[in-house]
Amino acid sequence: MPQAKLSDMLRGKFRSISQAKMLMRLNRLRCDVEIVVRKNGQK
Repeated sequence: MPQAKLSDMLRGKFRSISQAKMLMRLNRLRCDVEIVVRKNGQK
């Protein structure tokens, strides 16, 4: 991953990174990824 894209990702800018690539890289870093979907207003 180019340094510029990594810097963007670390700053919370994800527009230039696909979801699949982001998940793959997080898994390589041994991060657990959990996607939660719920109705509006529920916690």
